[in-house]
Amino acid sequence: MVMAAERGYDEVVDIIREQELKREKPEPEPAPEGAEPAMEPVAAAVVRGDSAWIRERHAEGALRDPLTGHGLLTLAVKHDRPEMLELLLELGFDPDETRREAGADEVVHSWGRPLQECTQSGKLAMAEILLAHGADANAWACVWNAYREKDAAMIELLARYGGVPNAMTPGYLRDTELAARMFAQEDAGTLPKGTVPEGRTVAEEILDPAASAGSVDILRMALERITWPRDDPRWWRILASPLCFWNHIPWIYSQKWDLERSSYLPCFTMVLDRCDANIRGRFGITVLHYAAASYNWVAPEERVAFIRILLDRGARMDARDELLQSTPLGWACRWGRLEVAKLMLERGADPVEPDAELWATPHAWAGKAGHKAIDALLQEYAPRK
Repeated sequence: MVMAAERGYDEVVDIIREQELKREKPEPEPAPEGAEPAMEPVAAAVVRGDSAWIRERHAEGALRDPLTGHGLLTLAVKHDRPEMLELLLELGFDPDETRREAGADEVVHSWGRPLQECTQSGKLAMAEILLAHGADANAWACVWNAYREKDAAMIELLARYGGVPNAMTPGYLRDTELAARMFAQEDAGTLPKGTVPEGRTVAEEILDPAASAGSVDILRMALERITWPRDDPRWWRILASPLCFWNHIPWIYSQKWDLERSSYLPCFTMVLDRCDANIRGRFGITVLHYAAASYNWVAPEERVAFIRILLDRGARMDARDELLQSTPLGWACRWGRLEVAKLMLERGADPVEPDAELWATPHAWAGKAGHKAIDALLQEYAPRK
């Protein structure tokens, strides 16, 4: 995550942070019957379907969401209790379940956690109950979940209650038909509100997701509408995006979207046709730096293919970033990318870098990280004394 943050890839940072929080706070498996251990009485009553207990507490004015864990509506959805869901809504519970998060100084809106749970697990009937009681169909990730799950019935239901997919959705999911429809609506002036943020275009919103997800046709449509100059700093993020192999990130990959890996490189080339290969991002990092390290789920031969194209387009191997004060070769040595180091050395990269800080040379990085094979390779290419 630190590496992603250093490189300015905010979306990946958010995804990684969310996954780390989930690992730090594992969710207990729901019990098939009865309450989960250590549940507050009100939560346990919802789980076991004790409507009488719930009504009694409501009559006493003592019916509230648990202080920790899921809200009552979300618990009803998770434990398949539609009758409890309807009861709680009839008793006045907020269908979007606005709650104060533990440790927060202000009310943090849950953005529709109950409906989100329905869309993640395909619980159409309970989703309709929530929507009929005023739940926001555009609550965080609900429409996205329906499209990602390829749940046509859920998509139709959400649309009936005003749910609108945002422009990033077809980009990430390689949904060319949906993207084309959005562009056509934009041209006709009929684009639904919420598809893009105020002041943004579909092309601007869909560009990064399409590049990240290897959506070749969608990226082509978007690029036709983008007029940025070649040295515009916004290109850095777009050019780096295909290197994340978004649909093949281990915790994002889904068999429902068993997509080809081969389309990331064409997307990269298409963006590179529009910008300078040496464009710099935050901390002076070039895309060659980024590619030299890249992620562990990117195969060595895939990484090399990206590097080769960059070098063929004039990417500089002597560029130093401001963070590690290192060249792309230094980054490859730091992150143990033997195949990248070999290619760069074959293409003339300096294995010694006498002008570098002692701690920032390729040899220093390989030694500190314990990459002995790379260290040996550097010695092989070093000038003979």
